[in-house]
Amino acid sequence: MKEISSSHPLSMLLIDLINQEVERHIGSTVAPSTKSYLGTLLLDFMRTDRLYQIRSADGKPVQSIIEMLAEGDVRTKADSFDREREVHKHIGDFILFWTGIYPEHFKKASLSDLTLHYIQQGKQSYHLVSTFSHKPYDAEAPIFDQLSQGFEDFAFILNQVGYKSGLQVA
Repeated sequence: MKEISSSHPLSMLLIDLINQEVERHIGSTVAPSTKSYLGTLLLDFMRTDRLYQIRSADGKPVQSIIEMLAEGDVRTKADSFDREREVHKHIGDFILFWTGIYPEHFKKASLSDLTLHYIQQGKQSYHLVSTFSHKPYDAEAPIFDQLSQGFEDFAFILNQVGYKSGLQVA
């Protein structure tokens, strides 16, 4: 499937809404790269294949956060630190997306996930990603640090953008 360009009207709408909501609720302390990342996250997760892009060794999509955590742990299933980073980035994105755009999703989560504190896990996953401050990840590390520290605020921003853009309905 073709990527949506940054000049596409939907992309421009989402970035404008994100900028407005960040300014209204957080202020000017949010880096432009973090706001841009939020827009990219929304566009990416509009494609259902991106929601469950983490695959197990046998190629099946990993759907529960607990299974994702196992896939991203170098002590269990991750075969490299790059894999650990990839999976934890996805976990942070996945939880931020669902808690922001569709918070009712976690109310319907599988029983194996009920004991997990989602927001804390999203923050921890983003924090882990932010510690990869060496090349080729050094330019992105501050984005994930900001997402980790302001996770709840960014979930709120996505929630507001979801309502205003029509991604979700009241």
